[in-house]
Amino acid sequence: MANSTVSVAVNGPRKTRMHRLIEEEGIVLMPGIFDALSAAVLQSLGFRAGFISGYAVSASRLGMPDIGLLTPPEMADAARAICAAAPNVAFIVDADTGGGNALNVQRTVRDLMTTGAAGLFLEDQVWPKKCVVFYGIHPSHWHFSLFLWQPGHMQGKQVIPAHEHAAKIAAAREAIGDSDFFLIARTDARATAGGLSDAIARANLYMEAGADACFVEAPRSDDEMREVCKRTNGFRAANMLEGGYTPAHATGAQGTGIPPHSALHHRRLRVGSRVDRRPQSDEGRRHQQRPTPQAYHLRGVQQSDRTEETKRDRSPIRQVPSSPELNARRITAAMA
Repeated sequence: MANSTVSVAVNGPRKTRMHRLIEEEGIVLMPGIFDALSAAVLQSLGFRAGFISGYAVSASRLGMPDIGLLTPPEMADAARAICAAAPNVAFIVDADTGGGNALNVQRTVRDLMTTGAAGLFLEDQVWPKKCVVFYGIHPSHWHFSLFLWQPGHMQGKQVIPAHEHAAKIAAAREAIGDSDFFLIARTDARATAGGLSDAIARANLYMEAGADACFVEAPRSDDEMREVCKRTNGFRAANMLEGGYTPAHATGAQGTGIPPHSALHHRRLRVGSRVDRRPQSDEGRRHQQRPTPQAYHLRGVQQSDRTEETKRDRSPIRQVPSSPELNARRITAAMA
């Protein structure tokens, strides 16, 4: 989703795992995961890269939305377990705002480098950040909202001055040095009064400060994605998920007219069903839900034994209807 132009920050002999993956694959698909099991699933399916999602880790580790409650040491601990469970996958870690000022950023970077991760995201949001959508539950019942939030693109975001985040990026680059670690600078300015033009200007500034790639969060259309690629330098990242602002493409930017090289692309991995890189027919999607040899291997169960067990249990699976409103009523009743 980018052209072959690379910023000054990545010129020269330095070349990381992520640089090599981009050269080999053009668009690097990075499903978002959150723990050691989802990482093992990802590796078993043959993915070469993945994204350790701060939103998802906050959900699985704390049971809380992604609003700045997860600390950098907790994220590093999660990343360490994830990288150990899937050593053949290059993971990019969501480092949020880096934990504070430039000195905090350097410590966060060094901590994450020891986990086995391949790189990180650093964003320019004001702390605490806003990366969650609530469904209008009354504040007096805030605890119910934990079950109703989703990743995405929240209104009312604020970003720090561009030069402050550029200083953080420069500090992160200093901490990384020549190590095999990929630095992605994220900007959330698209959701602010500055809009897309400010986001693009910030992305280029962060590339000049030393980032390996830029990430303009939440472009609203394919046209905006093309504009980002046309006006920014170097490698680009895109975040695509169900219900988000950015159009979701199963194979990244292919088919949109966006150049198919030098790009990163991450989506959420749904654990519990087989994940395939290719778009499929309805019959193919139904086939995805069947247990796979990889799933048996992860569970430590022999497939032949599981087959016999399945023969003995022919009870149909009951499909339970679900919606945000229905879930809210169920939670309210359960906690009454």
